Amino acid sequence: MPNITKRFKKVYYIFLFTIISVLLFNLIIVQYSIYIQKADSKVLNIAGRQSMLSQRIAKVALFIQNNNNKPTTNYNVAKLNSLVNHWERENSKFSNFDDSDASFVQLIAVNRLYQKPIIESVKVYSQNATKQNLSNLLNTVRKWELKYLVSMENIVSGIQKKSNKKLDTLKIIEFALFGFTIMLFVIEILWMINPMLKEILINNGLLQESKETLKISEKKLILINDDLLKTKVELENTGLNNKIIIQQTPNAVAMLDLDLNYLAVSEKWLEERNILEKDVIGKSHIKMFENLDSDWIKHYQNALEGNIVNVKDLNFTLNNGEDIWLDSNIGPWYLPNQAIGGIIISSLDVTTLKKIYPEKLKTEEILKTTTEISKIGTWEFNLLDGTIFWDNLTKEIHEVLPNYIPTLEKAIDFYKEGGSRETISNSIYEASQNEKEYDLELEIITAKGNSKWVRAIGKPGFINGQCVKIYGIFQDITEIINHQDELEKTNNMLEILTETLQHKNKQLASFAHITSHNLRSPVGNLNALMGIYKTSNDQEEKDLLIDKFETVIGHMTDTLNTLVDTVRIKESDNSISTKIHFKAMFDKTLEIISGDILATNANITGDFSDAEYINYNSIYLESIFLNLVSNAIKYKSPDRDPIIHIKTKLVDNRIMMSVTDNGLGIDIERHADKLFGLNKTFHRHKDAKGVGLYLTKTQVVAMGGIIYVESEVGVGSNFIIKF
Repeated sequence: MPNITKRFKKVYYIFLFTIISVLLFNLIIVQYSIYIQKADSKVLNIAGRQSMLSQRIAKVALFIQNNNNKPTTNYNVAKLNSLVNHWERENSKFSNFDDSDASFVQLIAVNRLYQKPIIESVKVYSQNATKQNLSNLLNTVRKWELKYLVSMENIVSGIQKKSNKKLDTLKIIEFALFGFTIMLFVIEILWMINPMLKEILINNGLLQESKETLKISEKKLILINDDLLKTKVELENTGLNNKIIIQQTPNAVAMLDLDLNYLAVSEKWLEERNILEKDVIGKSHIKMFENLDSDWIKHYQNALEGNIVNVKDLNFTLNNGEDIWLDSNIGPWYLPNQAIGGIIISSLDVTTLKKIYPEKLKTEEILKTTTEISKIGTWEFNLLDGTIFWDNLTKEIHEVLPNYIPTLEKAIDFYKEGGSRETISNSIYEASQNEKEYDLELEIITAKGNSKWVRAIGKPGFINGQCVKIYGIFQDITEIINHQDELEKTNNMLEILTETLQHKNKQLASFAHITSHNLRSPVGNLNALMGIYKTSNDQEEKDLLIDKFETVIGHMTDTLNTLVDTVRIKESDNSISTKIHFKAMFDKTLEIISGDILATNANITGDFSDAEYINYNSIYLESIFLNLVSNAIKYKSPDRDPIIHIKTKLVDNRIMMSVTDNGLGIDIERHADKLFGLNKTFHRHKDAKGVGLYLTKTQVVAMGGIIYVESEVGVGSNFIIKF
């Protein structure tokens, strides 16, 4: 400033004022632009949430339709109502944005017209959850949801275009302002406005960064929405399937998450642990039992690390202070991505057995002590004069008067007719003739008509080779015999219980294998259909894929219902058969794996003219079809599209079925000994589990059939089943 001459001072101040004014005006424009961009971002976020909520409402409505009359229906209705209320509140936020653009206001109004029928239908269904109202709701959603989403996309597009237009206008104003400034101040102003220009450029960069951030946020929102939908479907399917299975099991079973909170419990579990509260889902197992032993917690942590823990005879203290003893099996359960989702606990209350064993030992000790100290009756039979002597205790056992005088004939008649009487008669004869002692447990009928078990011990007395007397002791052992009967009954019950538990464990293991394997194909099929759906740009093709989604989901529901029913069937009931048409089972299999067929361009044909139907276990036959056809697709040759042919025929009054493919083939000589073994694989495939062929052979053999394979590496395989 000191270097500026007086002549130019006034011009300098004018220039300086102009510079400050121009820069301030430019800063105001930039800040206003940032404010507008933030406001548009809020509107875009609201629009994005509205689209996501409308899709979730449609999915929950469809879920209620597919799972009607299930225990979760009321919960899903409440959830549907909550989503609609949230949707309505979010939509009302559009009114907070004052926009002079008549087209934007018109789009908001049209959007509300599309939203209003859906909201009204949901409220009607929430107030009266009938099938008709549910049908009306689904029809309304189908009619208006797509229009609503299209309208919302128009709103988003309009906001983005308007935002870009405002940004372009601001840029024009900035350039015009800069040009005007340059013309006014030419070279003198350049050095003055240089610092301000830098700040303007920085703010402009921030504006560009805000725009890029908005685009990135929009992409992240789409990705998060996809992940949420995928996770929701997986958790709902897993949770619902497991809850149904566990609730219906007759054993004490509980399913916990990683934090040891309840996901599902059986009625037996609640009863065994004296849990009066029925709704324990979501509550902590650890907090529910304050006196839980630390050993149990260690076992739970061990199972969460992927180990299967077998616990024998471990104390479990209930909240009322009562101690019970449990035999438990604790193991992890897995999410679809093979990550551990929590643990499953199955237990057996062995408290009664724990108490019976010491009581048995105590009873034996008491009997031993009683034998040593009790008074046992004595008797003597004089063969010289034929008289019999009974002491008072022997008379009490026979329930006769103290003055009763027994004879040999009367004494023998007290023994129960049949085996007991014949045995004592023969024993007295052998003792008197052959000098044989006896120690017998026999049944008598007392003078009062009561049945008693007695121990009769006799020893002969000989003089000069002649038996002159037989003497011995007489003891009432009725209580001992009764205790033995009770102990024998208890042992029999324990043996039956052990066999039952072993049978149940086999059933559960078999059920787990069948369930996991039979659901792997349809779940993989859904993933394949989803991949095709996402990459498709043809709306007609997408509609066709939606129909396939419904078909596959329907088959999954049927499969789950059938598998749950099989839990109630004993292993001996594997032979229960129904009449099944091969063509119907063939068509069902193709529908279930339609996604894999589309993805691999597989050509699958069937010829059932020679043998059209079979009497067979339906769940086994469906599993056999799924395993063999899905394996043929899974292990296809990379050099050609898979060609699979299934044929049935009648040979020697037995139905035979062959499944022929042109896949990779199997080295029979190398793998012959483990071809149908559990967890045995023959190709390096990421989805190979080594369970399918094992289950198939197990099911075929269980129904009295055989299975074998003819294969050549690089040519293909032919699996042949003789039912």
